[in-house]
Amino acid sequence: MKPLKKFGDFLLEETVLKQMPNKARAMSLMKDSEKEHKFLMDIIGALGVKDEGANTIVKEVYDVVMLLIRGIMLADGFNSSGSFSHEAEVSYLKNLGFSENDIDFANRLRWFRNGIVYYGEGITADYALKALNFMKDKRLKLLEILQKRMK
Repeated sequence: MKPLKKFGDFLLEETVLKQMPNKARAMSLMKDSEKEHKFLMDIIGALGVKDEGANTIVKEVYDVVMLLIRGIMLADGFNSSGSFSHEAEVSYLKNLGFSENDIDFANRLRWFRNGIVYYGEGITADYALKALNFMKDKRLKLLEILQKRMK
């Protein structure tokens, strides 16, 4: 996996465009993230975390986190699209004050999710638990940031 570029590089390359803040869309993404989170917790409560469901858990964790990051970006007046847009969104975590370790984990999560979706790779329950712990630790911080932007 190659190193993650700086957010400013994505702006220069026009993977991310500056626009008017879109708080209505940001609010919609926040609600979607909360619905996904509840659904994921229901699944885990009913079925637990096993190798057989690890791919689904990792994809859902990724969605919960990325919906919040996208919402924050939209509230801040940024929109990413096209190739490398997911990398740009992960890179935005630096602008939000997240640590390099957090950004690195989010980037690996992006990498593994792409492996699942595009290359048929399998994830273990051990990694799914790590992803869940990351989400549990970072989701509330992202949610708080987004809620402040919505005021």
